[in-house]
Amino acid sequence: MRLINTETLEMHEFLLAHVPRYAILSHRWQEEEVSFKQYSKRHKYPEIQQFKGLAKIEQFCRIAREREMQWAWIDTFCIDSRSSAELSEAINSMWQWYADAAERYIYLCDVHMQDDFLKVLAQVERSEWFIRGWTLQELIAPRYRIFFTSNWAEIGFIKYFQYTFRPLSLAHRRSRCVACWAAA
Repeated sequence: MRLINTETLEMHEFLLAHVPRYAILSHRWQEEEVSFKQYSKRHKYPEIQQFKGLAKIEQFCRIAREREMQWAWIDTFCIDSRSSAELSEAINSMWQWYADAAERYIYLCDVHMQDDFLKVLAQVERSEWFIRGWTLQELIAPRYRIFFTSNWAEIGFIKYFQYTFRPLSLAHRRSRCVACWAAA
């Protein structure tokens, strides 16, 4: 399993028997995501310094580091989608990786913090994150999940939300970006 060091943003590979505690990020893919290939050859891709995806990775690692997590995992960055064997292993291991993570963060890029918390909750209920193809396993595999807004403000954790959400329909609408890394 490949993890990011939250201090240095360097990648490290671990044997499954020796994987340290890590934070994992569930998010919706957007434009300018940074791939494993781009980051591992960043001297050839200096433009990635301006990518929104790199800012997302940096903020995710900052939050994890502040919560005393040394290691982190995010699909866009930690899976080498050029390798069909690695991609297949990742798809088959995803449930376990989410279940085993010490901390699970759900980044809602379309939810913005407001003074009125009920308005924030209404945005959460309408978030595009809930219509992604992989949402169900990322929502129920972990025992504890922390939700974040577009500017990385902590909204709350699932135990609170389970009492505030009306039942959510996980009947997914077609998404243009369903597991882009799986389609590579």
